[in-house]
Amino acid sequence: MQHSTKKILILAGLTVVTLFLGVVAVITAMKLRQVATVPVAPNVPQSQPRAQVLPTLTPITDLAAVAGANACVASFTIPPRTCAQSCTTDADCGTAGGVQLKCSSGMCLNPACTTNKTDCTCGTPQTCFIQGVKVIYPANDRWGNNDAVENQTVRLDSTAKTSTSQPYSFTGLELGTSHTVSVDVPAGYRAGYSVCYNRIDCHTQAQNFTMVWKDNDTFVCPTTVAAGTAQGYVDLWWHFEPLPTGVPTPVPSNTPGPTATPGPSSTPTPASHGTTVVAPTSPPPQLPVAGATLPSVGLMGMGGLLLILGLAVILL
Repeated sequence: MQHSTKKILILAGLTVVTLFLGVVAVITAMKLRQVATVPVAPNVPQSQPRAQVLPTLTPITDLAAVAGANACVASFTIPPRTCAQSCTTDADCGTAGGVQLKCSSGMCLNPACTTNKTDCTCGTPQTCFIQGVKVIYPANDRWGNNDAVENQTVRLDSTAKTSTSQPYSFTGLELGTSHTVSVDVPAGYRAGYSVCYNRIDCHTQAQNFTMVWKDNDTFVCPTTVAAGTAQGYVDLWWHFEPLPTGVPTPVPSNTPGPTATPGPSSTPTPASHGTTVVAPTSPPPQLPVAGATLPSVGLMGMGGLLLILGLAVILL
């Protein structure tokens, strides 16, 4: 009888403990369920950090009061710029040869000079010229019979200067400058040129010359003067070759060709008339949630109850 009473007490105790654990499991599951319904963005803190308060700075208005009565003040003077030095205003420029320089295009220059200003002395500038003759190819004889071509017009920089002289010449150019020279081509001929710089021995087969079959091109004046002179020059000969009978005269290289006619193009077909097609949108990504779900916690609680009841049956 005493042994049976002991077993009953043990079973009652285990039942109370089991019921207590069940209640705890249900309350915990409800709490976790409540937490699980709140979305949690990754890497986002739950609290906002407080902004740091910067100290208030007081501007210094009296430098002498801070540095003391013995503060040093340094001063200096920038000397005037000389000829061809950089400047911003006329006040930056000094004098050259007793002439007050002026600031022009960012440089101190002599306003009295019309050419060669960079030396500020208005000296005689060194110039360049382009000269040449028009000859029949392949004889290339400047003293031969060139009547068919010698009156053709030679043009400098399109229409800046022209010449029908034989020989022709364009003077007053500057050293190192580029110029376009062209020549009119009579019917039944094609034109080319030979050129040399600061010399004249490059225009015949005996001089092993180079022919360029173009009726216009760009030429650069030498940057130095020819030996024994105060000028540089471009010696430019135009060579005219008679074309065989029946061959049409080539179109000059500086004459634009016919404009190509664009081909037919397909007419675009509209995809729809008055209908707006809206692309389907994918559902927004779900944020991860914290905690466990209610079914998982309930299953764990039931498993614990079954374990405790099993132990009680074994003990009894």
